[in-house]
Amino acid sequence: MLPYLAAGPAASFDLVFVDPPYNLPDADLLAVLTGLVPLLTEDALVCVERSTRDGAPSLPEGLVLDRTRAYGETAVHYLSPA
Repeated sequence: MLPYLAAGPAASFDLVFVDPPYNLPDADLLAVLTGLVPLLTEDALVCVERSTRDGAPSLPEGLVLDRTRAYGETAVHYLSPA
């Protein structure tokens, strides 16, 4: 995903689903989210799925956590541009 983001897609995004492997290091997820920030529309929604044991992801400047919903072992974190 990082090469795609680094290439600078021609469009901006208003809805993004991020479903990394549960064992993806937090730093790698942070790098993906950092690459997304400049590509998001003003009222975009980013949904990040992770294990409930991992807690909320670290967020780069430009994203805020709106809410989290847990479904068994899965948590979905809803983020929006700051």
